[in-house]
Amino acid sequence: MIKSLQAALSALVLLTIGSVANAAVINITDPDAAPVSSTIAGSGTASIVHYDGSDALRLTTNVDVNDKANVTVDGSFGNFGDLLNDSALNFEYRFQKADVAGGNIYAAPALSLFLHDENFVGDGFLEIKYEHYWGTGVTAVTTDTWITANIDFTQGPMWANGGLGLNNSAGGPPLFTLQNILDGTASSTAALTEDVVLDYSALLDADLVGIGLTVGTYNANQEGYVDYVSMTTSSGTDVYNFSVVPIPAAVWLFGSALAGLGWLRRKQIV
Repeated sequence: MIKSLQAALSALVLLTIGSVANAAVINITDPDAAPVSSTIAGSGTASIVHYDGSDALRLTTNVDVNDKANVTVDGSFGNFGDLLNDSALNFEYRFQKADVAGGNIYAAPALSLFLHDENFVGDGFLEIKYEHYWGTGVTAVTTDTWITANIDFTQGPMWANGGLGLNNSAGGPPLFTLQNILDGTASSTAALTEDVVLDYSALLDADLVGIGLTVGTYNANQEGYVDYVSMTTSSGTDVYNFSVVPIPAAVWLFGSALAGLGWLRRKQIV
C-alpha cells in the first residue's frame, strides 16, 4: 500500500515538473532568479508584490537621475532576423504607472529587447526600447490604470541605446518599428527632429537574448508595476507572469501525502 502510494506520488511530481517545463506560462516569483535577472543602479528597487488586484513586478526610482531598476527575462529567443520574418511576431506587456509627486509625467515601465552578435566587429550589444509615451503621440501616461502595450510590425516605435552600428539616440528619435528594421528605414516619427535613413542590417544577424522591463535613468520619483510580459511567434505565445510566491496545489497534495505516509508508518510501529 505504502509503496503503491509512493509510486503514485513520484509519478505526480514528475508529471507536474514536466508540465511546468513545457508550459507557455512561466510564473516568476523572484526578480533575480532564473529565468530573470535584475540590474539596479543607485536607489532603484525591483520586487514582486500584490498591487491593485494583481501580482506584479514593482520597479521604482528615487530622487537621483541615475537611479534605475531593470528586470530582464533572459534566454535564447532566436535569431532576430528570423523572428522578424515571422509575421506573427508580437510583444506585449501590461503595466501601471503610480501617481508619485515630482515624477516625470511621461515616464512609465519601458520594454527593452536586448540583442547580441558575438561576431560583430565593434559593439555587438544593442538595447532597443519601447516607451509608452512615444506610442501614444507624446502624451502623459495615465496613472493608476492598467495599460496593455503592444509592439508589433506597425505599432510600438522604439529607440536604440547604441551598438550594432547604431548610435545612442538618448531616449528619442530616430524612432523605428519592427517593420522599419526590415525595411532599413526610420519611422516617419523621426521627422520630429530629422529625416534619416538608417542601416539596420546588423540587427538581423544578432540574437534576441533578453526581454527587459525598466524604469529610469533620468526619470526620478517613479513607481511602476508590470504584471506580465509576453512574446508571440507562429509557434505560440510565451507569457511571463510575476507572482507572489504561489504554492501549487500539487505541492499541497504532495505534502499532505507525505504527512499521511508518516502517519501510516507511525501506526504500523505502534
